[in-house]
Amino acid sequence: MNGGLTIKGGSAGLPFCLNMLTSLFRADPRASDGSWIWQRLGRRLRAETNGWAATGVVTADGFLKPVVLEPKLRACIQHAGIKHILTPNERDASGEAVARLISAMTPTSLKSGPDMPTTALVQLGFAAEKRRLVSHRCRHVAQAMMTLGGFNSGWQRAVTVVALVTSCVMLFALQDLWCILLPPRAPDIVTPSSPSPYYLWVSLDTKHPEYFEVVLESKYWSNRRAKVARYSGANASVRAEILLHRLTGQIAQDGEDGTVWIERRRRFLTREYASEERVGCYSVAYLNRLIHD
Repeated sequence: MNGGLTIKGGSAGLPFCLNMLTSLFRADPRASDGSWIWQRLGRRLRAETNGWAATGVVTADGFLKPVVLEPKLRACIQHAGIKHILTPNERDASGEAVARLISAMTPTSLKSGPDMPTTALVQLGFAAEKRRLVSHRCRHVAQAMMTLGGFNSGWQRAVTVVALVTSCVMLFALQDLWCILLPPRAPDIVTPSSPSPYYLWVSLDTKHPEYFEVVLESKYWSNRRAKVARYSGANASVRAEILLHRLTGQIAQDGEDGTVWIERRRRFLTREYASEERVGCYSVAYLNRLIHD
C-alpha cells in the first residue's frame, strides 16, 4: 500500500477493513449525525472494541474467503479479554467446533477437582468460570458490520418475518379488500335465459361474478341459492343456474310465482361471511319472458 504500510497474510483483511471504516466514522462524526445505524455502530465499537477479534480475506466486492482458523481461535481463547470473533462462513467456525477446541485446551485440573481424603472434616469446592468464545460467521463485510452493531437480533428477525407474512396475506387479499371498501355496482339482468324448463338462468351484467349470488324465493318452487359464475360455450355469459323443483304441497298454483334476489357476497381470502345486502329484485315471470324479448 502507499505510505509504506504492508499487510502480510490475507487473513488480516477483515479487521483492517473494519478499522478503516470505523476510522472514517471517527474522523468526521458530523457526517453521520443523521444516520441512526452509524451512530449505534459507533457507540458499540467504542464500548466493546477490546472484546472483538476478526479474521478473513476480503475480496474486491466485499465477500469473505475462508482462512485457516484454528490458530486464530486458539489465540483468542488464550486471550481472556476477547469474547467474540468475526470469521468467514466456514465449518471450522461453528459453535460446536469452538466448544470442542475450548474443551481440548482446558487443563485437566479444571475439568475435575483434586482427590480429597474421605475422612476430611471440611470439603473444599473448586469452581472456575467456563471459557466462552462466540464465533460469528459472515459472508460479507456488510454482515460483519451488522453483527458488530448488534443488528442481528432474533426478535427483530421474527418481527420481520411476521411483517413479511402479513404483507403477503394483505397482497393476496387486496382485491377482496378493495371490493369491500368500494363494492362493484349492482348488476343488471341480461340475456341469455335458460332454454330448458327445468332450469332458471339469471344472467348478470358484471365483471365480478365472484362477489354476487342469486336467491330464489317462491311458494311454488323450492327455495334455492346459487353462486354466480362465468360460463363459456354457445350460451356464454356470467350467470347463476338454478335447478327448479316443485314443492310437495304448493301454496301457489302458478309456475311463474316467485322472486329472484341478487345479493352481494362478502369474501376475504378463502372465508365468506353472511351478507343480507340485496341489490336487485326480479320476478320469475320476468326472467321466463326475457328470452322472448
